[in-house]
Amino acid sequence: GACNHRCTFYAVDYIGYKSTFMDLDIYMRSIDSMKKKGCKSIMFAGEGEPLLHPDIAKMVNYTKEIGGIDTSFTTNAFKLNTSFVEECMHNISWIKISFNGGDAKTYSKIHRTKESDFDIVSSNIKNAVEYKKANNLDTAVGLQSLLLPDNRDSMEDLCKHAKELGANYVVIKPYSQHKFSNT
Repeated sequence: GACNHRCTFYAVDYIGYKSTFMDLDIYMRSIDSMKKKGCKSIMFAGEGEPLLHPDIAKMVNYTKEIGGIDTSFTTNAFKLNTSFVEECMHNISWIKISFNGGDAKTYSKIHRTKESDFDIVSSNIKNAVEYKKANNLDTAVGLQSLLLPDNRDSMEDLCKHAKELGANYVVIKPYSQHKFSNT
């Protein structure tokens, strides 16, 4: 549930934003069990921002290197910093970034964050793409946006921006409101 953005469309806002993190030892035991049962991949995503977990890099590396399980992310990429990228990008199959506006004003309105976050996240994406190219990694880096009345006029700019950043793809999805959601 922990997240550093308060997106206007957040479908599970009814659970609140309580910062509860799984213990690393419990996670590693879970991976050991999943490996024995044939688990092939894990996506870090869902009810919050996975990169806020203090042990996320250790989790990624353990999952792939010890468990042999592929990893992927859906993230807002605000914490997709150089140390995380260098520490574990080689163990990530793909990263899909929630990026819901083609310009800083639209992005900040949808993500309910500062306009400067647009530039921070853009820089993080560009650095991740440059790192993967420099190290000949196969990690796919893409952007995802929900199509909303407040961002529909910026989707073309989003696609252009993604291309400038070197992203592999852009996904534009329809929005469906959860029946318990406040937004």
